[in-house]
Amino acid sequence: MNTAPPSDLSALLKLAASHQQAGNLADARDAYLKVLPKMAKNPDLLNMVAILCQKTGQSDAAIGHLNRAIKLA
Repeated sequence: MNTAPPSDLSALLKLAASHQQAGNLADARDAYLKVLPKMAKNPDLLNMVAILCQKTGQSDAAIGHLNRAIKLA
């Protein structure tokens, strides 16, 4: 299964990761939410979303995303 994103999604993922690394968590969340429906079976994306959820106090959501990532990996 190919989970590589098309170039437009790839750019959005890079933007989301950049926001996350800079601590702009709301902007990172917004970017991830645009990508997630199109790449819901990408374990790397699910892991990044889980990390974001954990950083924003959404532990249950983080665990859910991690569990999905593990099942897909």
